[in-house]
Amino acid sequence: MNAQTRAGTLAAEGEAEGRRVLFTAVRNEAPFLLEWVAYHQVIGFDTIIAASNDCDDGTHEVLQALQAAGHLRHLPHEVPVGKRPQGNAAKLVNEMGLIAHGDWVLWLDADEFLNVRVGDGRLDDLIAVVGDHDGALINWRVFGDGGNARFPGRFISDAFTGASRPGFRKNLEVKTLFRHGPGVAGLGLHGIYRPALVPGGGARFIAPSGAPLDGAERVTARWLDGADSPKNCKVAAHEAGHALAQVNHYIVRTPEFFALKQARGRGWARKQAEAANARHTEDFYEAHNRNEVEDATILRWADAVTERMAVLATDAGVAAALALVQARLGERLAPQAVETEVVPAETAVVEAMPTFELTLPGPAAEMLRAAYAQADVVLEYGSGGSSFVAMEAGARKLFTVESDAAWAARIASSLSAAFPGRAAHVHHVDIGPTADWGRPADTSGFKAYPDYVTTVWDRPDFEMPDVVLIDGRFRVACFLTVMLRATKPVTVLFDDYHKRPEYHWIEEFGAPVDRARRMARFEVTPRGFPPEAMTRILRAFVDPR
Repeated sequence: MNAQTRAGTLAAEGEAEGRRVLFTAVRNEAPFLLEWVAYHQVIGFDTIIAASNDCDDGTHEVLQALQAAGHLRHLPHEVPVGKRPQGNAAKLVNEMGLIAHGDWVLWLDADEFLNVRVGDGRLDDLIAVVGDHDGALINWRVFGDGGNARFPGRFISDAFTGASRPGFRKNLEVKTLFRHGPGVAGLGLHGIYRPALVPGGGARFIAPSGAPLDGAERVTARWLDGADSPKNCKVAAHEAGHALAQVNHYIVRTPEFFALKQARGRGWARKQAEAANARHTEDFYEAHNRNEVEDATILRWADAVTERMAVLATDAGVAAALALVQARLGERLAPQAVETEVVPAETAVVEAMPTFELTLPGPAAEMLRAAYAQADVVLEYGSGGSSFVAMEAGARKLFTVESDAAWAARIASSLSAAFPGRAAHVHHVDIGPTADWGRPADTSGFKAYPDYVTTVWDRPDFEMPDVVLIDGRFRVACFLTVMLRATKPVTVLFDDYHKRPEYHWIEEFGAPVDRARRMARFEVTPRGFPPEAMTRILRAFVDPR
């Protein structure tokens, strides 16, 4: 669907302009809500939807009072054990139809502030630049604690102008302003950083750099193809920038509030009984406390926000809720009066790591589930949600190869917690520093590249697989190794196969027997290779694609 058709569809429905909708899902964010709501109202949001769960700091009371005064819609919800709070909230909003066609929507956390860098800095200035596109991806700008040991009461103030340099790696992460319409299905349930798209809907977006998003980068290509995945969290470096806007992310706030954040837990992670927060550690604080350069661009709104906060607080119900917040906050901060500490990384509880969702598109997911249901032993190149599907389907043994050490540790911990006593083996291979999707970040570990493909087959506990999933690195070499090392017929599921012609030369040795959108299924029988093919085959073992 082209831009003119999309615009015509919205106009025909009488919703071309739409509301300006801000959504958040929070837990225990009471001290920050008044400023956050006031600021985003000032820059042009006319509708705010705030979901909350398991709050005991006054968040529920503040949101209820703001709703009663007509300033927002409050959506309290209970999160089932095993579900992610933010995903559960997004699901409710989608199912309740709280976002209409033509609405402009942005999902922010309570420590994130949209800072528009075009026009007069208003939301509509950004929307005007987006034009007939369906939205814009907006990079983070991570801010530090500004040297504040205690919270001075406001983020939109000269107390918080210390920020990260533009090239800081975490600034690649994004949030997305989008127009709900024919190509956009609603809030993402797994990839909260970008909306869920309709496969084949022709949605078009602008990159943080200000250029049209071309879909050449793999994560974006998958997203535009309909994948709702946690890996949608960032863009490639060449797509990054703050040309149109940035999300001021006050991620650590101050030491005292970071300690409370550690106790609160993550909105993205699955809810677990008596789970600890393994993310917000001392190491995390040090890595994200960035005060390298000054960025005071948001302060243009400081006076207007002060006035708006005063207006909101004139309501008797809101004022009473804010008083309750201050009383509870005093109780919570009292134990920190002597010295504020954040939890050291080594004491974080590994069992708090979340499990992982299967993010394949529908037909590919069905193909994988059907194959895994028949498998006794599964081998995966590339770990993730598929690893949990294998174990849930009853695999007696799982071997999953991973090049990213941190990702491997998370998968291993979560598999161990979810399937205690079961034979789920995460086989980490050190190929040097890794970037997104486990790709080598440089060539320093090139000597170990073949190990990624081969060493799992030489484990003492290895058993011949019934199904092999190829969804990691060195994909052609993985396929050829299955042919070479298998001692019985094996089903091979090769993801991202059909749109990647650089893989297709393997059909010299066997053609796929089925296809599910991007995934191909091969039925591989053991075989050798002719001598004239060996030079090309050897190159595959050092090609990380």
